[in-house]
Amino acid sequence: MLVIAAAGNIGTSAGDYYIRSFHAATPRQRLQLLNQAVELNPNHVPALRHRALVRSVLGEKKQAFADIIRAAELSPGDPEINLAAAAYAEELKKYHPAARFYGRALACEWTNPFVRARLIQALIKIRRTGQALKHADLLVQRLPREDFPYAVRAEVYEWASRFQDAVGDLSVLVRRHPNDSKYYLRRCINYRAMGAGRKALADAEKSIPLRGLSGYVYAARGCSYEVLGELDRALQDYRKAAELDDDKRYYMIWSCIILRKQGNRAQADKLIKNFLRQLEEDGWIAPVIKYLAGEIEEEDVLRLARHKDPETTRQRLCEAYYYIGACYLADNRLDRAEEFFRKCLAQHVNNFYEHGFAIRDLRTIEKMRAEKAPAHKEPRVVDEDN
Repeated sequence: MLVIAAAGNIGTSAGDYYIRSFHAATPRQRLQLLNQAVELNPNHVPALRHRALVRSVLGEKKQAFADIIRAAELSPGDPEINLAAAAYAEELKKYHPAARFYGRALACEWTNPFVRARLIQALIKIRRTGQALKHADLLVQRLPREDFPYAVRAEVYEWASRFQDAVGDLSVLVRRHPNDSKYYLRRCINYRAMGAGRKALADAEKSIPLRGLSGYVYAARGCSYEVLGELDRALQDYRKAAELDDDKRYYMIWSCIILRKQGNRAQADKLIKNFLRQLEEDGWIAPVIKYLAGEIEEEDVLRLARHKDPETTRQRLCEAYYYIGACYLADNRLDRAEEFFRKCLAQHVNNFYEHGFAIRDLRTIEKMRAEKAPAHKEPRVVDEDN
């Protein structure tokens, strides 16, 4: 049992309780002492900050966040407290306050590039890509010889759908590190979003000998083949990716979609139903797999995509809308496919494969419609005198 010293014994000011908390035997005892410190002085910043840490350790995340916010408001010029407040906000996925506190920390220590990078990430989360890009430009201007500013700015460009600009920054990194597969793979994704299938394919092929036996690189090449309309080769790569990686879910989904596009509906159904029987977990992305297998309807997929976290909901809807649209595209129902692809893009989850797939397939729909359109003919001139 914790015994609190009586008045006049060791001292009972807020500062006294704060100091004594460091000698408590357990986090709960430490929290009790810190509670008394804050009760005596609600503006005792060290006690608030320390109590936030203890509450975080005890799993009381929301209470910890409230304490660190209070400490930050009382000490707006303390960069460490502002950084801590931003980190706690990020942990709770509260990206608006995270951006605010990273901005305040940056104002205190404006030369710290890593604080600026964290601010950029928070701004991306709240879709303020314009502000994020201004900070990313500053990073590149101040550290032109470092790699991470270019990688950060390329990510902002990706979120802003400025894929050509992202390619420019990633090309800098490819020239600097010609044996690093990650830069080829990132550039490959941006080339695909631009519709530059041959360039995407070249980057994917360069990454294969660099990455070794990885399903991810074969999937990247498969996606590039899809841009070029080479579905047989895409299917081969997705199958290879599924052989190499333990997590086969997306590769199986993509293979199923390819088979549908090729008109092999029976083979597609057999593939996805067999995989569904092997699926051990029932979380997301299982509803999409069940939809492809014909076990649930599209409204069920969209309902199951909903989550208490708005960002998670956007991510799941990005995937759900794309795969439903892909099924309509495979059935040649272009209007419905376009509707779902645009809903996918409206989630603004630019870093997901499905976002890029939707851009690609909207181009496919445009080409299909152009091919179906009747050839333009010169209007026939009618001689009314005859």
